[in-house]
Amino acid sequence: MRPLVLVLLLAPALSLALVAALGPTALAQERPRRPGEARDVWSEPNPGVRYLHRTTTTPCEVHALVVDLRAPGVRLAATRYDDRWASVSDHARTRGVAAAINGGFWTKTARPMGLAIGGGAVWPTSAPDPEMGSFAVDTRGRARIHAPGDRSTPRRSRRSARP
Repeated sequence: MRPLVLVLLLAPALSLALVAALGPTALAQERPRRPGEARDVWSEPNPGVRYLHRTTTTPCEVHALVVDLRAPGVRLAATRYDDRWASVSDHARTRGVAAAINGGFWTKTARPMGLAIGGGAVWPTSAPDPEMGSFAVDTRGRARIHAPGDRSTPRRSRRSARP
């Protein structure tokens, strides 16, 4: 089984919060770069978790986690419906986790776009959407990524990890 790779594009304020939470190893002295050049800084904030902070001259920042789901102590948890309005940083702080990400999009009417599941239960305001892809962990702990419109998704893999 290969490690799971999560790639996030975050707003600058959230980027700073994540870098601060992961510690000083994620910060680096920048040198002048040519157009289109990227700078990668890797760190390992916890066993089984590698963090990449990439900056480019575009400007663009990429934050990526490479997570080995087989590593001892590594687990995934999805937000329960009742906790949906807490911020990502609040989730990280209250759960004492190494990393937290915002994993979805919302409509203008504050409904999740696509299927949202947390704590083993489907959110009552969510529904499958053929234009949205999905990330899920099945009941055996296997991670799955499904492209938009993928109809081959087994029902048992549509369950998220329990907190």
